[in-house]
Amino acid sequence: MNKLRKSQKNLIRISVGLIAIMLLSVMSGCVVAQNIESQTTEQEPVFNDAGTVQLYYVNNMEVVPEDERYQLKQPDSLFSSLEEVMGAMHLSGGIAFESYSIDTDNNILLDITIEEGVSEEDILLNKLAIIRSIKELNGAGDIALSISGKISEIATYTDSSFFYYDDAEDSSENTGDVVLYLPDRGTLKKVVASVTIGPDDSAESAVVNQLVAYNVLPDGTKINAVSVMNGTVTLDLSSEFINQKPDEDAVLVIYSVVNSLTSLPNVNKVQFLVDGEKVEVYQGVVGIGGPLEFEDH
Repeated sequence: MNKLRKSQKNLIRISVGLIAIMLLSVMSGCVVAQNIESQTTEQEPVFNDAGTVQLYYVNNMEVVPEDERYQLKQPDSLFSSLEEVMGAMHLSGGIAFESYSIDTDNNILLDITIEEGVSEEDILLNKLAIIRSIKELNGAGDIALSISGKISEIATYTDSSFFYYDDAEDSSENTGDVVLYLPDRGTLKKVVASVTIGPDDSAESAVVNQLVAYNVLPDGTKINAVSVMNGTVTLDLSSEFINQKPDEDAVLVIYSVVNSLTSLPNVNKVQFLVDGEKVEVYQGVVGIGGPLEFEDH
């Protein structure tokens, strides 16, 4: 998903609960976590040479690259390279690496500790710096972060999972792009749409509102509530959703919603409700009684 652009000044690159593609998961087959000790490495100025990576850090509420690329001592070893990068990165005060694990598919799980009092903005900016730095490692798979080993806070990130936020207290809106999957000639077409997120809105509600604007949901359908917990969005819609026949194929309607929402960071499932109650089957053809995951159509 594309990065959000804040229409006002003081843009800050951070992650939201908004975009590009996020999956709550616990990595299988992980090796035993190892504690990391900070280390400082002297390196010669190198740019775009083999065996180097670009490290990032937070400066003045912005994620910026280090002046020089970091020269890895063992670039062919993912384990060694990861330890080097974690030791060389400059995280903000109160944030530190605790441990890591790498599974058989080279997916990386990083556990970080956060001291009390660290701002949410600082946490998210440092997450972005970590992802940008480590994704350059040769052979690295998906990158996931956990906070103090809490399974419920593990989420897989990509560089496109991050948005722009404004730190101004009077900030009222954020604008930017979201990924939508819209019905088109018997399939779902991936498009990018611009959205505005107000101070009382969420990325999840912004996505659903866009689907309403594109007439994906049946005529007259109202959004009762949109909430997210532990990676599952609960979408409560009015009775028109099931009582009115949609313009598109019922399966495409359901997975237009599911695929669009699961393209957001930290969202991997969608639970439909109608006026607060579960409905087992939609339009007699697609089951919606339980949480649904992304599915190609």
